[in-house]
Amino acid sequence: MTDPAIGEPPGIAICLGAQIHAAVTESGLTQKELCQLLGGTSEKHLSQVITGRTAASLTLLDAIAQALGHHWVVDLVPAGNPTEELFARLRELQVEASNPSTRLIGSRSGVSHETAAQMLRGDKVPTWTTLRRVVVDGLGGSEAEFQALWRRAAMTEPGGPRVGREKAITSRSSTRDALLKLAKEVSALREEIRELRGRGAASHDA
Repeated sequence: MTDPAIGEPPGIAICLGAQIHAAVTESGLTQKELCQLLGGTSEKHLSQVITGRTAASLTLLDAIAQALGHHWVVDLVPAGNPTEELFARLRELQVEASNPSTRLIGSRSGVSHETAAQMLRGDKVPTWTTLRRVVVDGLGGSEAEFQALWRRAAMTEPGGPRVGREKAITSRSSTRDALLKLAKEVSALREEIRELRGRGAASHDA
């Protein structure tokens, strides 16, 4: 499979990768097993295609579809706003899920009904963690499909994608929690030392 990769914009590569990921998951195959069926494709390259970091050649896309018992359906549609596309699809998913209330969605997903309502109104692009809860737990949607939509929408946000910002926030939160835990342990150790000293002094006086 030596065809040069087709020059898709990153958003297309991510969407294609998300669809491949969903089909591979549905098939029950591992990436290693799929590579064996494809013949000549490395696991590293396949992983990059699935995560949208590398654009696959048309030959490889066709081979993947055949190996998984699928076929590609390609539509050329007018360009739209990625954020609007994300929220439009989210509202469609709500209808597909029998139109549950925002309170029921919040209860299922572990977010407040206000947060669920804001997302369905399209007030702002949420973090992936929150969107995933609403999509997967609250509405029974496809994680792969919405992750691709979210990434495209996040890229258009002022200040850049929230992917990196969310990781940074998570990292800072984890560090803060670790420091608080350490401070509690140090405080407990100091208290234990004081008690031991007190016992030693009492024993000496006796």
